[in-house]
Amino acid sequence: MSANTCSSTLLPAELTDAVIDMLADDSTTLKSCSLVCRLWRIRSQYCLLSTLKLSQHTPLRNLAERLAHPLLTGYISHIHLDPAFLPPTFWDAFGKIMPHLPAFNSVSFKSKQMCKVQPEAWDIFTRYSSTIQSLAFGNIIFDTLCAFTKFLNGFPHITSLYVEYVTWGSALTPAERQLPPRKLTSLRELHLYYCTERAEFTRWLLNECPPDDHDGILLNAKLPIKSLCLTWHERTSKLQNALNILGPRLEHLSLPPKISSAARHIPLEDPGPILDLSVLENLKTLVICSDNITRYKEDNSTFTSLSRMLTTLTSPHISKITFALKTPITFVDPISDKPSWNLIDAALSHPHLLSRLRTVEVQCPLPACVSECGMMRAEAARRLREELLPKTGREKGLLVVCAIEGKA
Repeated sequence: MSANTCSSTLLPAELTDAVIDMLADDSTTLKSCSLVCRLWRIRSQYCLLSTLKLSQHTPLRNLAERLAHPLLTGYISHIHLDPAFLPPTFWDAFGKIMPHLPAFNSVSFKSKQMCKVQPEAWDIFTRYSSTIQSLAFGNIIFDTLCAFTKFLNGFPHITSLYVEYVTWGSALTPAERQLPPRKLTSLRELHLYYCTERAEFTRWLLNECPPDDHDGILLNAKLPIKSLCLTWHERTSKLQNALNILGPRLEHLSLPPKISSAARHIPLEDPGPILDLSVLENLKTLVICSDNITRYKEDNSTFTSLSRMLTTLTSPHISKITFALKTPITFVDPISDKPSWNLIDAALSHPHLLSRLRTVEVQCPLPACVSECGMMRAEAARRLREELLPKTGREKGLLVVCAIEGKA
């Protein structure tokens, strides 16, 4: 197949690139795609070679020689480091590799177990702070929150920050309560899962006032965050403060799995405070996780609170809502009989939402015995569309996308 036939007769290069990008975790298929034509080869090689994974099992003796080829180094843009059990000699060899990576702009410190990163590593990466645009942490230990914030200040130009699990050995002392001023100025995407003293870190990151500051004056300029993903349980009041600070800048919001008020149990007749999404004037996409959809025995107000919250979503730019469920699809009871589906229907029944929405995505798992059968997966997706679409208004032209996961 020639390059011209591949690009013009079949599909545009933008579409084939998007499909190949979805195969980023399937190296076998990517290798096959690289043999189809020249255009496919370029994109497939990028997906195969863009990430450099390094751990204690990586042979570094000849790695610098192997990376001396410009074709390889020109593709590498992301370094995935597992810092557990790395010897000091590792960083000496790693420092010799960095000058051979001209396209490098992203780094992940992620380990399968909690570990510290040696000071030699921080020294190496701070040399390239002007080129690093994305930082990610997972199962990483710092000495204190102050040490973590000082490290982040060494990368003032990052646009993406992923904090999956970061902790430190000791809490802040009274002398350390005054954290260094935040120097991050270009952060666009924030994914915050868990870290020790999470409230203090969030306050520092968003430049909120300390608890004893009653004037309500922000310390510095606000971050231009456009995408916010929260995956830990949050208090309604704290989350509302964060949304008020981000204001009209936010375009994508992924709500945490559970949002609770100060009260442990909220009676049905008093659903309690809800999030006011009207402050997000330019919000385009919203993700609602399963714990906010599924009705709990100890909290029967979930149904009412979510529906009331969506009534405050008045952004004229909202085009997509994603419901991420944990309730598996079965073939016994009608989908419409499940509380989750009834809640989705109630949430989407507001006229102001139907007039703006273009896509509704429902992410839900399948039982293990069903997910292995392609025909049953397709049947589950078909049932979901047919039973959900009539309620949400087929005449509105609403597109329902069913993302069927493989495990319940």
